[in-house]
Amino acid sequence: MPILPSAPPRAVAEELTAHVTRLNLLLRSELAPQGVSLAQASTLATLSQRGPTRMTELAAAAAVAQPSMSALIKRMERQGWVRRSSALSDQRAVEVVITGPGARLLAELREARSAALGRHLGRLAAADQELLAQAAGSLGRLVESIEEEATGRAR
Repeated sequence: MPILPSAPPRAVAEELTAHVTRLNLLLRSELAPQGVSLAQASTLATLSQRGPTRMTELAAAAAVAQPSMSALIKRMERQGWVRRSSALSDQRAVEVVITGPGARLLAELREARSAALGRHLGRLAAADQELLAQAAGSLGRLVESIEEEATGRAR
C-alpha cells in the first residue's frame, strides 16, 4: 500500500529507507560482475568527494576497524586505484588519494549504475517518472542536510 503524502515523517522515513535499501541491493547485484566490491566502490567515492583522506578517517567513514581499511587500501593500491603517502601535516599519518585509474573506474561504476537504473525507470509510466524526477531533488536536499549536520558534528 502506498504511503500517503500526509504521513508522519517517521512513516515516510521507514518507507524511504526500505525502498532505498532494496534499490541499492538490486543495483549492486546487477553490477556485481564488474569485480569491484561495495567497500572498494564506497572508498573510491569517499576519496573522490573528500580528496586526500587519512586512513583513520576512511575507516570511520566505512564503519570498519583500521586494520580492515588498511588491508582494503593495500588491495586497491595494487590495482592502481589509490595511492598512500605521508600526510603533509603529520609525517606519521598516512593519507590516501584516488588515482586517475581509480577516478575513471568510479566514473564507470556510476555510469553503469545510472544506465541500469535508467533502463528500469524507462519502464515506468510517465507520471511515475515525473514524480521520481521531482523526488530526486528533494532527496538531494535531504542528503545535503544530513551531510551538513554530520560535518558540523565532526568539527
